[in-house]
Amino acid sequence: MHALVMAGGRGSRLGLNIEKPLVRLNGKAMIEYVLDALIQSSSFNRIFVSVSKNTPNTKACLSKYDLIVLHTSGDDYVSDLLYSLNHISNHGSEPILIMPCDLPLVDADLIRYIVSYYNYNHERYNNSWVAITLSGDLLRSLKLSDKPRVYSNDQYYSGISIVDPDIVDASDCTLYKEEYILIDDIRIAVNVNTLDDLKIVEMLSLT
Repeated sequence: MHALVMAGGRGSRLGLNIEKPLVRLNGKAMIEYVLDALIQSSSFNRIFVSVSKNTPNTKACLSKYDLIVLHTSGDDYVSDLLYSLNHISNHGSEPILIMPCDLPLVDADLIRYIVSYYNYNHERYNNSWVAITLSGDLLRSLKLSDKPRVYSNDQYYSGISIVDPDIVDASDCTLYKEEYILIDDIRIAVNVNTLDDLKIVEMLSLT
C-alpha cells in the first residue's frame, strides 16, 4: 500500500498567516504529526505528499522526510487529488490511503488498524473507494457539525479513504463504488479547519 497526504489547500477558514499544514499543535506542525504516524506505522511502501503554490513553506518542511513530493495546481481539491492518484498509479497498482494533513491526533496504532482492517476485508472492497467514516453521535458529543455527511446515513466522512488507483478515471471521479468503514475514534474526528477546531484538538491532545 502507498499513502498520499493532501497538503496543498489554502486553509483560509483558519484565518492565520501560516500555511495550514504548518499550523502548530504543542510546538509541532500538523503535517508532522500525520507523517510521523504514517512512517511509524510501517504500513506503506511509499509515502507521497501533494503540495501546491499555496504551500511553498510546507514543501520546504518535507525535505527531512524520505517521501515523494507531488506538485499540483492547488486550484481545486478534486483535481489535485485525481492528478496525484494518476501519478501514483505509475508506481504500481497498489491501494492508496488518502490522508488529509489536518488530523494531528492520528497515530501509528490507528493507521495500522485501518490498513489491517482493509487488507483483511480486501475482497469485499474490490473496485471500491473506501471511506473511513464517523458516527453522528461522536461528532455531536464533540460539538462538531461541519463534516460532509454520507448520503441517507448518520455517518460522516473523516477525510481518510483507501482507493485502488485502477478504478479512478481522471475525467470522471464518480466512476466507482463507495464503501464505508465506520471507526468511531476521536483521533480522526477533528479536522482542523477553524480556530475552534484547533482549540478542540489542543484540549483533546492533553487528555
